[in-house]
Amino acid sequence: MDPTEATDSPPRLPGGPGTYLLVLRLPEPHDFRVRSGAAFSLAPGTYVYVGSARGPGGLAGRLGRHLRGRKRLHWHLDFLLQAAPPPCGLVCFGPEIGECDLAHLVVSLPGALPVLGFGSSDCRCPAHLFRLEHYRDISGLTGGISAIAPDPTHLSEPLYQADLTPKGAAEFG
Repeated sequence: MDPTEATDSPPRLPGGPGTYLLVLRLPEPHDFRVRSGAAFSLAPGTYVYVGSARGPGGLAGRLGRHLRGRKRLHWHLDFLLQAAPPPCGLVCFGPEIGECDLAHLVVSLPGALPVLGFGSSDCRCPAHLFRLEHYRDISGLTGGISAIAPDPTHLSEPLYQADLTPKGAAEFG
């Protein structure tokens, strides 16, 4: 599926504020620069981006923008999504857990490798994009995060999770 064919907003996306995991699979190396001029070189593999949506439109607005093919390039993720295949997985959480807290959980997963400086220019986190070595499906990813969460009440059950892989495409992971 071409990124310009992506839908504006997957069905049933929550409209309120929250955090999210956007999963991408890169079949080949991907080199690109972001607005600041920083260069990134990603090896083929599965990646997860940790983001948040706290403003107007909430999760549905932010994720609809990410999934739209044509847009003004602003965030690091916009530059990655410009030429990468469309995301293959999505998990949304409520506002109980912050973006940086969720990123700290993801980097603690076995085989999660941070892409240093990606998506974290406005915080002290090393990254908000991680290459995943061991997670083959969304349930495994969310289960792994839940298993290491220090306070289970801090991480609610996902509000939404979906495999966004088009029918007939390779499995997630």
